[in-house]
Amino acid sequence: MAAKRSQHLVVPTEQDWPVLGQEDDGALILADGFVEDVEHVNGLRHGSLTDSQLLDLLSAWYDERRRIGFPEDEVMEHVVREHSAA
Repeated sequence: MAAKRSQHLVVPTEQDWPVLGQEDDGALILADGFVEDVEHVNGLRHGSLTDSQLLDLLSAWYDERRRIGFPEDEVMEHVVREHSAA
């Protein structure tokens, strides 16, 4: 899968969908190494990717996946609703 862009951030090429679930407190459970891989391909310092940037990146990628026919992801649908209400 080609890299997807969101506010100048890209998803690592060949990256599988990283959202594995959601904690009771609402925190996303992401595939091991995903955040570090995003920081690396975007030239960011380790630990500098903000929650807002990550949410924007995942939301844009999710929207793109839905447009090309991937099924709804229950966790991301919940996240999108929560983010829209904020």
